[in-house]
Amino acid sequence: MMADYTPIYAALENDDKATARRLLRPILKQSPTAEAWYLAARAIEDKEKSVQCLRKALELDALHTQANRLLLQLEGAKSLSELERERAQSTPITEPLPPLPRKPRMTATDRRAARRRARRRMWNIVAIIGVVLLALASSWFLMFALGVGFVTDMMCTIDIGTCPLESIDGTPIDTLPDAVFYATPDVVRELEPGSSVPTSDMLAHGFTHEYEFQARAGEEYAIMVQFASPNAMQVRRNVAILDSDGFDAGDACQGDPLFAGDTGVAFVCGIYRTGTWKVRIFGREGESTGTYVVLLERLN
Repeated sequence: MMADYTPIYAALENDDKATARRLLRPILKQSPTAEAWYLAARAIEDKEKSVQCLRKALELDALHTQANRLLLQLEGAKSLSELERERAQSTPITEPLPPLPRKPRMTATDRRAARRRARRRMWNIVAIIGVVLLALASSWFLMFALGVGFVTDMMCTIDIGTCPLESIDGTPIDTLPDAVFYATPDVVRELEPGSSVPTSDMLAHGFTHEYEFQARAGEEYAIMVQFASPNAMQVRRNVAILDSDGFDAGDACQGDPLFAGDTGVAFVCGIYRTGTWKVRIFGREGESTGTYVVLLERLN
């Protein structure tokens, strides 16, 4: 069945790019077309990512007029004739990357086995997590664990720090349950699998932290995010795993709460595309602020 792009066209005409991106996400995951990738390029603010979307559109339909025209308008973009010339001169790839599946599938048995493996590994580092949290300076820990909003607001007011995010494309973040997918990270760090000490930090309302790790197709990872704060009670919806193309990897990552109260979440992810994957954490007051730790473990 052909996807209905009518509401997406309407959203773009009204300059409502957030809605357009939200409508495009399931289409691009299940049945991407040249037109869908072209619309995604129009809905994305970042030029580099727009160019990537247009390249994908032209891979599916090299004669897509609008995609070619938009590509020529973007800074650093190349025309269709240049692309064809480069393709003709390029050396064949001996080891192509695995194609992105439309919908990665895991059987119920596979999911249960993966969860058991992840839980065994996670429980092995619970004691380490406690040591990490206790090692934080007591005054710093208490200030942030009980609520960091007043500190960041004060720093923003006197122009010595980054201000918290209030809205995305004009929509207040309090009304966006999936704000984690659209928020621009304020902090980006690399995450190494198998580290004996989890990475720890503190997150304030309206801020976003992102952790990157390199993964290859066919690998399997366990990812844990655990908050130690009374202000963290709905962590699951404020944590996202993004694949190497920057899209929601929810179909490939099975998430389970770590403890009661939704103060943390553990994912088991089957990697279906080689590249840089990301763990993104969005700070939302009353749900996901305060002290937290992140751990990455390779399972195979």
